[in-house]
Amino acid sequence: MNLAEFVEVADPLFAEAGAELQAVGSAEEGFLEQLRQQTSATCFTGTVPDISPYLDEARIAIVPERNGGGFKLKVLEYVFNRVPVFALAG
Repeated sequence: MNLAEFVEVADPLFAEAGAELQAVGSAEEGFLEQLRQQTSATCFTGTVPDISPYLDEARIAIVPERNGGGFKLKVLEYVFNRVPVFALAG
């Protein structure tokens, strides 16, 4: 729910800016396929064997968790891998 809600707003903005948004991690494949069909600037990797290469290439991290979902663990993962975390108010 958090991912779909965020991507609905963010994908058009990323597309307009000529930027790519990567959503890395596991989710139901049917859900990811539905999101892939609705977006143009967002790449959904699904499950990956190692997140390190994605963290090494990331410019910033975004954790749009308004409704829970592992916020603390995600932020710690980014911080300990030296990836700046973008925060949203509200």
